[in-house]
Parts: sequence; structure tokens; C-alpha cells
Amino acid sequence: MRATLSPPSRWAWMACVVCTLFAYIVSSPARAQSQADDRGSLDQWVPPAAPVVTPSPDTTAGTVLEEEDLPDVQTDAAESPVFVESGDSTRAARWRALREKKARTMEPPKPSLAARVISFFERNRSLVLSDRLVLDIPNTELFGIQPVLGGLQGEAGLTAGLYYPLPVLNGPGRHSHVQVLGSLRRYWGTELIGGLEHGPWIGYGFARYSHRASESFYGIGPNTEVENRSLYQYDQGIVGGLAGYSIGDRMLVGGHLSYSVDQVGPGLDDSAPDVSTAFWEAPPPGVRMATDYGIGGIFAEYDSRNASFNRTYGRRFAPTEARLRGISLDATDGYYMSASLTHHQDLSMREYSYSRLTLDAQQYFTLEHGMQRGLAFRQFLSITESPNGQTIPFYRMQSIGGSTSLRGFTGGRFRDRNVMLSTAEVRCRIWHRLDMALFTDVGQVFSRTEEIRLQDMKVGYGVGFRFRSSQGVVARFEIARSVEGFSTYLKFGSIL
Repeated sequence: MRATLSPPSRWAWMACVVCTLFAYIVSSPARAQSQADDRGSLDQWVPPAAPVVTPSPDTTAGTVLEEEDLPDVQTDAAESPVFVESGDSTRAARWRALREKKARTMEPPKPSLAARVISFFERNRSLVLSDRLVLDIPNTELFGIQPVLGGLQGEAGLTAGLYYPLPVLNGPGRHSHVQVLGSLRRYWGTELIGGLEHGPWIGYGFARYSHRASESFYGIGPNTEVENRSLYQYDQGIVGGLAGYSIGDRMLVGGHLSYSVDQVGPGLDDSAPDVSTAFWEAPPPGVRMATDYGIGGIFAEYDSRNASFNRTYGRRFAPTEARLRGISLDATDGYYMSASLTHHQDLSMREYSYSRLTLDAQQYFTLEHGMQRGLAFRQFLSITESPNGQTIPFYRMQSIGGSTSLRGFTGGRFRDRNVMLSTAEVRCRIWHRLDMALFTDVGQVFSRTEEIRLQDMKVGYGVGFRFRSSQGVVARFEIARSVEGFSTYLKFGSIL
């Protein structure tokens, strides 16, 4: 979802947001010191002594406080008057009597909307997955089926669906589920997965079909124009398995095999022309044809982050998952490094085989524990080689743009054989359920290493808000800007 403002107002708006957030972060220590000074002053303050009131001789044993003797407080005429002993008929006693009466009639404050939402996630223990949030709503369960938010890749927009954990194949050390998702943009998908753990060994099987109705394509290379936007429909079915071995608590190695069928056709949206029409003079490779791939690969992962996570049976390395996932939202300390080498063998036309090496490194540092301030960095590199000069289908080229890579640009804005990307975030906690981050993304696509140039680097920056429960981040909202305008992102679930 994108929103473009006129140049004067968008600059003023962005400056106000950044300045306000910067002022908040910088002034937090001063506010904390000021509050500490105030507390110290209150501790040293000694209240004045209450005046001594001598009861008159004609005072009876019990005195009724008349309305004019009390402060101007609304009372119920039907209530009984307040009695105090004559020896305690001081102003403090009258105020104490009023407080006691108010305490008897006081009602607890009603929680705000934000508090009710947070309480919902806390009470119902919704399942936080990668880019998905499985809702556990009481008294609405139907044979174990649960609603799910998020989960579709590409330009699907807001996504919802149904999630069903298979009871026979779930238990200690094993998990399986069926999922069906859809969006208003006519995207939909379904998947069946199962995973198990036995000692240091893990296994993971998957079957998925996805339908992307209108994906954007702007051309190949770093200097494509927004005006060249075209659309294509992408359907993919894939089935396979993965096995891995854990070396200690921090390292995982393994491999995977799968079979995939890809089909590309005209996009279903009328907002832009079809790819084959827009690029009829030089159509990109792979337009309007089906390609069968045999896929095999190996991977290694080292993870010392302090975020609560499990390896989800290694599914992040399966071909069903995007390798450019984004940066962890929960980690505040530690390192993450991974390397994977995958070969895609064209089984149908023998023209589009290729191999891809992917490197991902992330670092997390805590600057101030009290305010949960910290830094997060990511470096990502993807290199693709093809045998005998074979080409790569345009829809299988690595791309950047969107909420998990180059924020400020639309999804898949730039694509080529190779990609490099860096991310930096400054994070702080502004409430125990709300985190904020200022971020910058810098990336580039290129065909050969000698084509890397500083002027071709693309930059996006902005601010993000992450809403969390005791299980971690459940949703995030980000505003980003680039030379092509503003972009906003709303995502459910976390990034594991």
C-alpha cells in the first residue's frame, strides 16, 4: 500500500515525525533524572502539623457533620450521614470519612481499547509465526480450526485464512498443519507441512500451492523506471523435504530436495499492461511458459541471538520460504549467520537452470537495558550463476523492495541475477507493549560484480512501530520514504 503526498507537505510531515521521535529518545534520560529529583524532593517534604481542635463543652458524644462543614462534594441524599467521634472532629477526619465513603461506591476503571487488545493476545495465547498470527479465540473453535492473519508472499496485501493443526501428527517433538489463505487482491494459497525432532536430528516435509494474481515487473537491472510497471500472474506448486542436524545449541546444518512447477500468465489487474505487452520488443526470459524444476541444496546456520525461538524444523531454508526474510524483531543481543547453496535444474526446457549462493549476517547490540535501546544490523548477499550461459526466468530472479528488504519501494521493485542489501536500525521501547525503530535500508541489484556502482545504490528510510505480547511481536506498522515517495506497511506475526 502506497500513499504519495505533494512535495511540501510530505517533507514537512516527515520532518515533524523524525524530529518528535528524536526529541523523545534524546530527552528520555533527562526526564528520568527529573522524575528522580522530584521523588527525592517529595521524600524530604514534611507535612505541617494538624491544628489542635478543642471540643466545646456542649459537644455531644456523637456529632453529625452538616453539609456546610464538608468540602463541596456531590453526595446521594438517600445515603446516611457521616458520623465521627467528637474527639476526632478535625479536618483530616472529615476527609478520611469522605474517602472511605468514596471507596465503598468506587467502580474499577474501564480498560482502554489498546489494553483490551493486548489482554486478548495475552489471555488467548495466539500463536506467533513468521509473518503470520494464528488467533486463539475462546468459544469459537470449530473442530480445532483457527483463524490466521498474514502468510501470503508477494503483493497480496492484507491476508487472512484458516489454520488447522493435525491432532494425530502433533505432540512433543513433532508438528503438522494445514492452512488456506486468501486476500482481497485475488491472491490465495494452501499448504500442508509436517516437522519432527529426534535428538539432534530434524525433519521437515512440505507441499504448497500459491496463486499470485498481479505481481509487478519493472524490468531487469538497477535503473528501471516506475512508468514501466507491468503485471504478470504467477502460479507455483512445490513439494519436497528437508533434513538437518543440530551441532550444539547454536548451529544447524542440513540439506533439502524438492520438485516445483511454475506457470506465468497475464496479470488480472487492469492498472498496468501485461509483461508480454509492455516489453514486446525485448520480452524477459520465461514469459508465458511453464517450467518444471528439480531443486536441491545445502545450508548451515549459526544463531546466538537472545530472542526466544525454535528452529521450526529448518523450514526457513525450504524452497517454499523467502530467503530475504527481514531482520529479527525480538532479538536484542547476539549474532545470526547463515549460508545456503541451492541448484535449480530445469527439467522441461533445459534452458533455465541456475545455482544460487545466499549469505545472511545479522548483529544485535543493547545500548541501555533500562529503556531497551539497541542497534540491529543486517548484511545480505545473493549471487546467481547459470551453466553454459543459460538465462534465468525473470520471476525467479532475486528482487528487493517491500517490507522485508528495501522499505520505501514497492515489492519486487528491482530485480536481477544478484542482490546486495544492508539494513541498520536504532531501536527503543516506548511502552512495555510498544517498540519503536528508526531504520535505513541500502541495496542494489546487478548482473555482474563489475557493475556495482555507488550511484546505483537505492536508499529507503523511515520509522516503525512493533506491538508485542508476552510471546513477542504480534504486529508491526512502518512508514518509509525513498526517492519514489512514501510507503506504509502493516504486517502480522514476527520475523523468526
